[in-house]
This record gives sequence, C-alpha cells and structure tokens, in this order.
Amino acid sequence: MNFCQVCGGYLEPLGLSGWSSGVWYYGCPKCDILWEEHGCSITGVKTGWKKNFQKLSEWKKREEERKTKKREKFQRLEEQKVCRAKLKKEGFPDLVEISEDVINSFSEEQKQIISRLIDLTEQEKKLVAEINGRRPNGSGILVESGAITICEDEDDWKVITMKSRLELKEVREKIAQNLNEALNSKLAHLGTIQRHCAKYGVEP
Repeated sequence: MNFCQVCGGYLEPLGLSGWSSGVWYYGCPKCDILWEEHGCSITGVKTGWKKNFQKLSEWKKREEERKTKKREKFQRLEEQKVCRAKLKKEGFPDLVEISEDVINSFSEEQKQIISRLIDLTEQEKKLVAEINGRRPNGSGILVESGAITICEDEDDWKVITMKSRLELKEVREKIAQNLNEALNSKLAHLGTIQRHCAKYGVEP
C-alpha cells in the first residue's frame, strides 16, 4: 500500500521495525498515523496492514531520541579511546588528592564511578575480615552462631571460606573494571585512583 487508507495521501516509507520482525513502517504526515505492513522479512511477502498504537509524530520523536542517545554513546566511546590512548602513551599524570573543589568538578558519570568504587572496596574489606576471622585457631574447632565446624588446618579453612573467596574474587574483578572506567573517564589524575590501579594491577 502506497497510500493512506484514511486520507488517500502518499505514505512515507520508514523501513523495517526490526531486522527479523516482519513489520514495515509507513507514515502518513497528514493524518499523523503510523501504519504497519506485516509479512515475512526474509521472503518479502506481505500479508496485511494495520495502524500502530503510536502516532507518527510520537514514533519520530522517540526514534530521534534513540538516535541521539546512540550518537552520544558513540561519541563518549571515541572520547574514551582517545583519553586512554594518551594515558597509555604518556603514563599517569601528576596526582591530585581529592578535595571539595575536585569533587565539585566531577561529572555525574565520574561521581557514579567513584561511588561504586567506594561501595566495592567496603565489600572487599568485609569479605577479607570474614575470611581471616575463620582461620584455624589451634583448637581445631570453629564456633559460629552456636554451630561447630571442624577447622584444623589451612585446607579446612580454604574449604570453609570457599564461598566468601569466590565473592571476594568477583568483587575484585568489579573493582578492576570500575578502575578501567575511571581511567576512561578522565579520573587518572586522582591519587586514590592511581593507588588502586597499582594495587589491583590496572595499567594506564
């Protein structure tokens, strides 16, 4: 169908709604209707038409917002690549300790990265304390919340703390991931970031 079933006006082809959806979109600017032509996207055989629940103007607005977000994401990724390439070539810059002025200069994204790192390092401290607190104590018995567990040597200790050790490994991987995000987001000048990178083996 090349013409609107309501006003008879020429339809604007808008393409497939998805690669495998089998739904082609057409718009009537005059009626502000978004038409769907159904069929098979593989064979191209068309089976019928119906109105979409959205108005054409609403669909176009959402599409433009989606494309804008996609462009912004691509631009951020390109900026991060440039930032990381420069960091890799020149190494860490002179460090700056966190102050109120420095914090006020952070973007929302940078604040979120720092916040996640704080939460993750707190989780790490708790897990390390939990694991170390269950070391063999010489008696060969570990009593927790009234329950008795045999813990005579290092092997017993490693088995007892296996779940916590796996959680600790996962937390440390997340810390390294967030440190990489921090470097990509122009936070390499912070002393705390540089120290954490050295601790967790994250290179510029």
